[in-house]
Amino acid sequence: MSETVVSASGVDRGGEQPPSWWPVARWSVLALSVLTVGVFAVQGHLQTSYGDLQKELRQGTVTRYGSRAA
Repeated sequence: MSETVVSASGVDRGGEQPPSWWPVARWSVLALSVLTVGVFAVQGHLQTSYGDLQKELRQGTVTRYGSRAA
């Protein structure tokens, strides 16, 4: 049976403290995740509809993905 010491500062688990860089790493991952979602939300916005794509394909004005007739 293991012994756990409870002090005013919380539970002492025998020195199992996370590394000092751990909070920075967690916040960095969170910030990068939010940034990634934001970039996808902004860049993923469609400027035209699917119907416009079909119409331009029938007309032959679309030659490759991402190109648009002027």
